[in-house]
Amino acid sequence: MASVKLQPQSPFNFQSPDEWPRWKRRFEQFRHASGLSSKGDSRQVSTLLYCTGETEEDVLSSTNVMAKEKQTYAPVIAEFDSFFKVRKNVIFERARCQEDGESAEQFITHSLSRERPTIEAAGEVKL
Repeated sequence: MASVKLQPQSPFNFQSPDEWPRWKRRFEQFRHASGLSSKGDSRQVSTLLYCTGETEEDVLSSTNVMAKEKQTYAPVIAEFDSFFKVRKNVIFERARCQEDGESAEQFITHSLSRERPTIEAAGEVKL
């Protein structure tokens, strides 16, 4: 059986943090398909940092990850997730106007459902 050599994806563009979830999904696919997920944490972290590009060290050093945790995949990827989390402007979201074709009842129901934002497991503010 012939072995397949997978090429890692292009480095992450740190100028577009909203692309992080998509880039991460592709990396996770690469990680599993290449067999990297069965390797040690240190190798997984090194590959992640290599694949993200040159700016990742600055990002990782600006986070709260301890030196020992920097060799473990789960805390490192969690810190990247936290760093690149898209934050919604709650005040802007609450101040929306009634849309064309939207009844007053629909507008009020929608507005009241936005009164208390909640944090979901993925870290996104749900209004």
